[in-house]
Amino acid sequence: MNATTLRRCSVPALILAAGLAACSGQTTSGLGYTPQMTPAQAGYLLKLGVQPDSKCPKSYLACVSVSPPSGADVGLCVENGKIVTSCSGSPPSYTWSSVFYTRVGKLFHKLDGAFDPTQGNPTLDTITETTSLKSSLGKYKYHQVVKACASSGCLSADIGVATE
Repeated sequence: MNATTLRRCSVPALILAAGLAACSGQTTSGLGYTPQMTPAQAGYLLKLGVQPDSKCPKSYLACVSVSPPSGADVGLCVENGKIVTSCSGSPPSYTWSSVFYTRVGKLFHKLDGAFDPTQGNPTLDTITETTSLKSSLGKYKYHQVVKACASSGCLSADIGVATE
């Protein structure tokens, strides 16, 4: 990718641009952004959703608020040996998985994380409620531990989850 392409894919340009095909395959989200996946000519394109959440604890990679039925989306990829929310995506492909916990560390089965693609870099993590939950009033009462595994090993990151 050259410098001209990078300038065309900057956040302000993406927010204003109606057609994002020139940035095909680029993840353009930052901490706290919840991108949504849309088809593009050469694969997937992750685009910006909600604004960053300033209340997200620094111990989390990102934070989202989920509400039925749509849930929340977070674009994820591996770059320079760690899971991030903003990258260009590159081989190798990673197998993505996750598990949810309560704030006190108990396994929690009323949230679900689905990855599209399950084997890919980047991927879209869609977090949904499997059972309607009471509002957490903006507090991150749950967290998702996301794992990205390849032949070289696994990486993990935490995503804070609030319910609406």
